[in-house]
Amino acid sequence: MVARTFDGGFAVEFKISAPKRELITNVLTWYGSGDHNVEDQVHVRSAPRHPSQNLILPTGTVGDCRVIDVSLSGASVAIRERPDLNKLVVLGRLRGRVVRHHDHGVAIELVEVQDTDNLARTFR
Repeated sequence: MVARTFDGGFAVEFKISAPKRELITNVLTWYGSGDHNVEDQVHVRSAPRHPSQNLILPTGTVGDCRVIDVSLSGASVAIRERPDLNKLVVLGRLRGRVVRHHDHGVAIELVEVQDTDNLARTFR
């Protein structure tokens, strides 16, 4: 619902769950950064059934994280420690590179685009 209008734009009010709100916040933050290409969002993202995973950081430390959403080419995870951009990490069994920091953690671009079956096995 449009909550208010102002010169050059408008504000909307969403009546949605917290996970969906977080997903929309992440997408809008990504889009607003201007640091993206149309190809950056070619795969549909979804929230995994079992979001708890291990994230192996560049230091070798294994941290618990919560997967916010995942696609065939990337994931957004909530984690306290935020590795530097472009650092390699391992999410579950998948290798990826940190491409963005956000309020709750990091966005990871997977090194290889996954097939649906492998993604399902990794995230149940």
